[in-house]
Amino acid sequence: MKNVLLCLSSAAVLFAAGADAAPATTGAVQAAPDFDAVSMRRSACYGSCPVYSIRIEANGDVTFTGEKYVRVKGVHKSTISRDDVARLAAAFRQAQFATLRDKYAEELKSCVIFTTDNPSVVISLDRAGKTKTVTYDYGCAGPDVPSKAIENLSTTIDTVAGSASLISR
Repeated sequence: MKNVLLCLSSAAVLFAAGADAAPATTGAVQAAPDFDAVSMRRSACYGSCPVYSIRIEANGDVTFTGEKYVRVKGVHKSTISRDDVARLAAAFRQAQFATLRDKYAEELKSCVIFTTDNPSVVISLDRAGKTKTVTYDYGCAGPDVPSKAIENLSTTIDTVAGSASLISR
């Protein structure tokens, strides 16, 4: 009996100590995204590359516009979660988007190797009334060309927007 009372009194002390503690949170607090909107446009190539554009607003509204070689032509609207908006903002930070050049294409010295007939991608970030745009031609390669960063960013935009189901024919 003495052991039972000792256990009960210990439990009561532990319960009382935890009663004043702040409740645990179940998820991370989402910071406001550091953009008003982002957009991406994929261009044609010599062949059947999908041609489409995506615009994602900070509130999660997505507009996909399919043009050529896509399953869904025209405008398709959807919404993404706050977590996806935060993931997108993180991808722009990781790519150091603000520090990228405006253009990576054949006519620039940074393209040590250039192959023709490739598509290009144009990515823009709108923030506080200003727009930063980066154009990347997939045929452009060289030590000063951040191909991997741009490809990772464009893949993240496609992924959070759910464009695969709209493109695949």
